Amino acid sequence: LHAPSLCMAAGDTEKFEEALTSLQWALELHPKSQSLFFELGLCLRMQDRLVESETAFRAAITLSPLHGQSWKQLGQVLQWQMRASEARSHYALGVARRVLVSQHQHIPLDEHNPAIPAVPWYSGDEYPCLASLVQSMTASVG
Repeated sequence: LHAPSLCMAAGDTEKFEEALTSLQWALELHPKSQSLFFELGLCLRMQDRLVESETAFRAAITLSPLHGQSWKQLGQVLQWQMRASEARSHYALGVARRVLVSQHQHIPLDEHNPAIPAVPWYSGDEYPCLASLVQSMTASVG
């Protein structure tokens, strides 16, 4: 069972700055955590901070080249920055490396939605500081 993603909780409560601060702190402690870079990329994407989100997803891919979701998210961020050719090349490379099933990952530009739900990536006991922040954010909504 996975705890809700930190950026999902931030999206529900509009507490992105708290989430980003927590993720940056966690990255100071775990600078080689693909999961934290992935989550950071999602949080930044949800705020339409696409250039920073791209950087975070590239770091996640560097740390874990076989993480398909990082490849997919990076391609989407490239598309939303109107860099369709680069996104297509990125998807094709992902297929060649067998981390994406299809290079047809196209998301129509008119369907750009920075609030696409994030996939939970950690269990509550892996990062207790993040889990407690998620709980406090979720409690403030209810």
